Amino acid sequence: MTRTITLGPDQHAIFGYGSLLSKPSMERTLGRLYDDEPAICTVAGWRRSWDVFLPNEGKFLDEQGRPPEKIIYLNVRRAPGTQVNGVLYVVGATALAGFDGREWVYDRIDITEVLGSVEVRGGSAWMYVGKPEFVVAAPQRPEYAVRQTYLDAVEQGLSDLGREFRAGYEASTDVVPEGLIMQDRLAG
Repeated sequence: MTRTITLGPDQHAIFGYGSLLSKPSMERTLGRLYDDEPAICTVAGWRRSWDVFLPNEGKFLDEQGRPPEKIIYLNVRRAPGTQVNGVLYVVGATALAGFDGREWVYDRIDITEVLGSVEVRGGSAWMYVGKPEFVVAAPQRPEYAVRQTYLDAVEQGLSDLGREFRAGYEASTDVVPEGLIMQDRLAG
């Protein structure tokens, strides 16, 4: 069954596939509680990968108190014949600018025509895709790391979305590269 979402003036739909699976993570960027229930949907022709990085700038420390240079996050890459599952949130133009700031190492692309289980009318649905200059083919420690707290946010979203959603997530997501997970803490 396809759910229809009709956007009002200055409204946009954002597709969450990583930490935005967690409603509390989304709400931190939104700056308020999100009153609606996000729509579960898919995007055809994409797969999750662990290959986009954000410069750490000493913000997060590993178990030995060292800051990796770059932190790896989930990304999506084109993968014909596959689909990635996620959730769709409706936000205003000001909030969209806030998400653009949060996701600054990603390009925002229009996915309205490749959504599954949801039809968006009156505007666009967007997904964040890693900018080429922030995508790395084979990240290795100590330069790169995946934060355990990020994995915890993704896990919170998966727990809230249920077993069927988790199965779709696992089928459409590469495994975290071996040895990259760090028990992180904020510096200072």
